[in-house]
Amino acid sequence: TLHNDLVFDDEFAIHRNRDVKGETSWLALLTNDYWGEPMISATSHKSYRPLTVASFRLNYQQHGGSVEGYHAINIAAHALCSVMVVLVTAKLSQSSKRANLIGGLTGILFAVHAIHTEAVAWVVGRAELFSCFFALLSFLSWQYLTDTLVYEEASEDMAWSSLRVVSCSFISFISTLLAMLSKELGFTVVGIIAAFGVMHILFPMFYKVHFSSRMKIYAGFLLLYIVLCGVALKLRYNLNGPFFPDFSQSKDNVIASADPTTRFYSLLYLLYFYLLLCLWPSKLAPDYSFDSFSLVSSWHDVRNVGSLCVLCALAFYLYVAIRKSTNELRVMRVTALLWMIVPYVPSSNFFFWVGFTVAERILYIPTVGFCMLVVMVFDDVLVVTEESMSIEPSAPDVDSRIESTDFDVEKQKRREYRYAVYSIFVAICIALAVKTVSRNMEWASEETLWLATRDALPRNVKAWMHLGYNYEHSNRLDEAEKAYRKALKLMPNDYMLLSNLGSVYMRRNLYEKAVQVFKKATSLTDRSSGAHFNLGSALSQLKKFDEALWNYKQALQKEDQLVYYRQEVHYKTYTAMGNLYVDNGKRKEAIDSFQSALKTDPSNPLNPELHFRIGAQYHLSNNHAMAMRFYKQSISLGSRSRNVFNNMVAIYIDKKQYNEAIKILQDMIRMDPSDQDARNALEQVTKLSRSNR
Repeated sequence: TLHNDLVFDDEFAIHRNRDVKGETSWLALLTNDYWGEPMISATSHKSYRPLTVASFRLNYQQHGGSVEGYHAINIAAHALCSVMVVLVTAKLSQSSKRANLIGGLTGILFAVHAIHTEAVAWVVGRAELFSCFFALLSFLSWQYLTDTLVYEEASEDMAWSSLRVVSCSFISFISTLLAMLSKELGFTVVGIIAAFGVMHILFPMFYKVHFSSRMKIYAGFLLLYIVLCGVALKLRYNLNGPFFPDFSQSKDNVIASADPTTRFYSLLYLLYFYLLLCLWPSKLAPDYSFDSFSLVSSWHDVRNVGSLCVLCALAFYLYVAIRKSTNELRVMRVTALLWMIVPYVPSSNFFFWVGFTVAERILYIPTVGFCMLVVMVFDDVLVVTEESMSIEPSAPDVDSRIESTDFDVEKQKRREYRYAVYSIFVAICIALAVKTVSRNMEWASEETLWLATRDALPRNVKAWMHLGYNYEHSNRLDEAEKAYRKALKLMPNDYMLLSNLGSVYMRRNLYEKAVQVFKKATSLTDRSSGAHFNLGSALSQLKKFDEALWNYKQALQKEDQLVYYRQEVHYKTYTAMGNLYVDNGKRKEAIDSFQSALKTDPSNPLNPELHFRIGAQYHLSNNHAMAMRFYKQSISLGSRSRNVFNNMVAIYIDKKQYNEAIKILQDMIRMDPSDQDARNALEQVTKLSRSNR
């Protein structure tokens, strides 16, 4: 993915994020959300991930718009996560003689699994990568603490043991905080560690030697860890302010708006759906909103069989893990299940609504547990089969040569069976790796991503919408219109789709059609500044001044959008209003509108042109002092427009300041030695200067 484009939300999270571009202070990262909106704002998404945003900011400082640097960090983060999976799994299975092998196989399976493509190929997915890494680091540190206080015998070097315990607990807590600051989902490691610790406190069967005094110390450290994490969670909760996002009516989460019965069956089916994605990710998509996920609305829907199978399998696994396992295996199996279930719970929609129905990226941490379980199943099959192949010792009177031959045959069979099991595992990893490579190619650009999504999910509205958007910006207007119309067939009353179709009409100069579409868009929502701006733009092209102005003012009153979008729309609206006033000879109003645009976005690259336009209005009003002020500001901001220099020359000539006019003309010639008009003007002004002496 190193050379893949920035796609989907990458544009908004990076190039349109003021925190990432360095337009705010570093401290602002601690009070703004993932998209650069203040956390206390009513329109904030409440996604608080300052550590991830800080990494984007460093990327932007070093690489700017170059994509390789962003993808390189994601690839490296995924590699580190895979290494951490190896370490955590090997430590968890340390009682097994194949601990390192189990850890290595788990890490390989995790590294090549195609379900992780979204988190790695999508730059925004870095939040998953960072949170997973720090969550694993936190748990690994707690494993070492557990070994010291629970499994290892008391050491004579108490100072070293104490230092090790304190260091591990400190690293575990700090890593938990870093996981939470990367993405909220990383905080679920608290639940895993808490359950892991409780297992060792309440069930003596889970540890080899019982030291009551040391267990009290262990329980104390666990309680301290949970209390400190609780305080951190409270502080994080307070950052939300008085407003909380409401996803109950979100089109991206169709389960939230369904009736209670449909919600229940659909949420259970989600367990089966996600498990299928983990077992064989054949059809993947970056978005499953609208009708891409078909709800389960009744008990006789055949998909309920899948849901029931998952629940039965879960119950059977718990029974085997707790009742039919050795002491060491209980910890391994239950902990693997914890890694699979606990990180999934916050995004499951069981306890509160989130902004999506299905999202592949949220499986990044749960697949740590999934990969552990898969490798453990392979290892269990290997162990059970090898034990069944064992040969009973021969009677004393049996020929020793026969006994030796039997054991050689048994050894050969075990070796062959072991190779067969490992071959199956390798084949699975190769198949997943091939799928991962193929999926990486689909993430190469906006067009390839959404074409693949369209093929996988033909009823995916966002696939058609993004294809239309991509075609529109590639000036393939016929294809763009077809894509938007296809999306509108699936969702006829979506104001965003109508607005996009209207923009295609605008580019074709079909303003009457554009007005019709934009009017319908504004009638479908009272919360869209962009819809009113678009309608105003179309009306202004039809010279309907009053209607256009009214819609522009409506656009400025809408405060519902994310800060980056609202700022962009308001800037364009003020600029368009200024142009409208210019066309109608209202110079004062035009100046006020242009200046409002400058205040809305002081760093916008179009600001040199706005300074020129303000100067031009003052110039027409014969306020030469103010005109010169804004002309000079336009130049200081990088303007190289001939109109700016020509207007300045005109003012200097009117004031008979010929030497100043000559300097401006000389600057124009230096910028463009082939500018014959400037040379002719310089010659004329020089003559005027001489005749005026």
